[in-house]
Amino acid sequence: YSGLDEIARRTGRTSELEDHLRRAHEGLYDDAKRRGDEAAKSNDWDRAIRCYEEAISSARKLGRDTELERAIKESKVSRAMERGNRQETEGRWEEAIRIYEEISPLARDVGRGNEVEPRLGAARERRFEQAMQTAEQHERNGQWSRALQEYRSIKTLAGQMGRDRDVEVRINNALVSEAVAEGKALEAQGRWSEAIQRYETVATLAESTGRGQEIGRLILDARSGFVRAERNRATDLESRGEFDGAIGVLQQLRATARLTGDSENVEQDILRIKGKRFEQGLDTAKELRNREDFQGAVRTYESIRTYAAELGREDELSRLLSRCREEQFDAACAGARRLEQQERWDEAIDEYLRLRDMARSAGQEAALDKFLLRARTGRFEACLQRGRQCERQDDWSGAVAEYERACAFGDEVGRRAEAEALLQNAREEKAAREFVPEYGEEESFAMPGDIVASAYDSTGSVFVAAD
Repeated sequence: YSGLDEIARRTGRTSELEDHLRRAHEGLYDDAKRRGDEAAKSNDWDRAIRCYEEAISSARKLGRDTELERAIKESKVSRAMERGNRQETEGRWEEAIRIYEEISPLARDVGRGNEVEPRLGAARERRFEQAMQTAEQHERNGQWSRALQEYRSIKTLAGQMGRDRDVEVRINNALVSEAVAEGKALEAQGRWSEAIQRYETVATLAESTGRGQEIGRLILDARSGFVRAERNRATDLESRGEFDGAIGVLQQLRATARLTGDSENVEQDILRIKGKRFEQGLDTAKELRNREDFQGAVRTYESIRTYAAELGREDELSRLLSRCREEQFDAACAGARRLEQQERWDEAIDEYLRLRDMARSAGQEAALDKFLLRARTGRFEACLQRGRQCERQDDWSGAVAEYERACAFGDEVGRRAEAEALLQNAREEKAAREFVPEYGEEESFAMPGDIVASAYDSTGSVFVAAD
């Protein structure tokens, strides 16, 4: 019939076609409705819904859709009630709750909300009680994580039932109990710091559950255990001569010791071990000085300077350190003096200059200046000596070079004028020796500058005879 609309219009039989269509829709509707009603009577709700939905299109054509739609909703509510009841029977309360919550709006539409709501409330109550009992069993077994998981699974449900505060209290209490159990396990392993931290994570929460004093006591006990353990560790390090390590352990313990009232004992331990560390440093430095490792001895004395201040032995350490630096300076100068004896003046001077900072630390700057002057004087005299030797060998170029070096060093020893006089004389002698007359001139001639002679007297002083 649906495909005959155009033909019916052209032939003027539209009314006849509409009558046939109406009768066909009525037949489809009546048949589907009958089969749906039969299925509903036998509680076969899935088949009833399918039959009703087959006829919904015809029902709308006939204006009878309201009745059929209500039948569909009624069937869906009945099906949900049946399924929910089955889930309840099997103890699957969460699934029953889900089914009732999904069908509740539809049930209210068809006036059956008073059937679903009590079932939903009862299912929620049973699920709530089931979860609480399971969680409590986990708590009795010390399985706090599983108890927490169970409590958290019903937080939303508890809110719907107006019992969210009850669950929140249970969760907080389980969190505190879990922390207590873990903290005690850590204490048993000697892991005191971790135990303290675990207790502290729930300190605020414990106040809200009325267990603040309990957690406070556990924290204090754990801190006391930590102090005892660390003091024992420091004592062990002390017995092995590892005084710095022992002091470090006890210094880190100060803050906790103040909280447990053990500050006085800890400070006494620190002072005692510092005294041993100070004596150890003195013995080590003495051995190093005996081996002439003065630099190592100085470092050792410096490493115990802070302990000396706390022990009231600063003056003693200062005297030892000063003496050691003097010995270090004397040993270093001995090498430079050997270079002087070998007349290796430049190397000796460099060595003395390298000792400037050491001399300052040892308070030997005046002595170093004296040694430097001696070495520089030796270098200056060596230049003069070599210059005179060149003169005796009539090597005036060599003499000039040596006297020029002496001039460069003259200011350092306050004898520049002396070196310049010798340099001037050597330059003049060199110029006189280098003068050659032109070819054919007489051989006799006057010396440049009317200088006729120069020589050294028995003391090595210069004199000049002029024409």
